[in-house]
Amino acid sequence: MSGEEKEALHSSFLCVLCVKISSTRTRDQEIKSSNGSNKFKRSRKVQKIKEVHGFKKFTSNKKKCFLRRNEAILAKAIGLGGVFVKYQDPENMKNWFEEVLGLQPNDYGVLFAFNHGQSDKGYLQLGTFPAETDYFGSEKQQVMLNFRVDDLESLKGTLESKGVTVCNEIETYEYGKFLHILDPEGNRVELWEPVDRVFDGEKIVLMK
Repeated sequence: MSGEEKEALHSSFLCVLCVKISSTRTRDQEIKSSNGSNKFKRSRKVQKIKEVHGFKKFTSNKKKCFLRRNEAILAKAIGLGGVFVKYQDPENMKNWFEEVLGLQPNDYGVLFAFNHGQSDKGYLQLGTFPAETDYFGSEKQQVMLNFRVDDLESLKGTLESKGVTVCNEIETYEYGKFLHILDPEGNRVELWEPVDRVFDGEKIVLMK
C-alpha cells in the first residue's frame, strides 16, 4: 500500500471515529435531558401530593423535613363561659337586670344561650356574686372571667409546663369540670369544660 493510500485510509478512520464520538455525546445529552425532565416531573408530582395532603416544607439544621400543617392541636379555650361580678346586693342586681333590662335571671345571675336550637348550643353565665365572696381569690378582684375549654385535663398539663400558676385541682360537677389559674397580673381566671345539656331546662336569655 502506497503512502498516499495509507494517509487516505487514516483520514477516513478519523472521520468515522469523530462521527461516533459526536453521536455518543448527543445520546448522552439526550439521556441527561430526559432524566432531568423525568426528575422534574417526579419532583412536581411529589410536590403536588404534598400540597394536596397539607405538608409544609422547611429547612432546619441543614435537614429538609416535611410536617403536616394540621398537627395535633393542644387543648385550648373555645369561648367565653361567663363574667362574674361582685355586688353588695346580688339579689337586687338580678331584679334590676330583669326589671330594667328585661333579662330573665336564674339562680346565679343571667344565663345567656347561643346557637340555640342547634346541636352545638352553649351557654354564658353573667354571675352575680356577693361582695364578700372568696371565690375570686383576692378581695381586691371585683370581676372574674370564665373561659370555656375543650379538654381541661390536657390544658392543665400545658399550663403547668408553661409556668402558669394553677390555684387548685380540677373539680368535677354535673355541669362540667372547673379549674382556677392566675393571669400574668395576678387575676384569678376560671376555666370550664362544660356539660351544656344540663342547662337545657334553665331560664335563659337568647343571644341574637
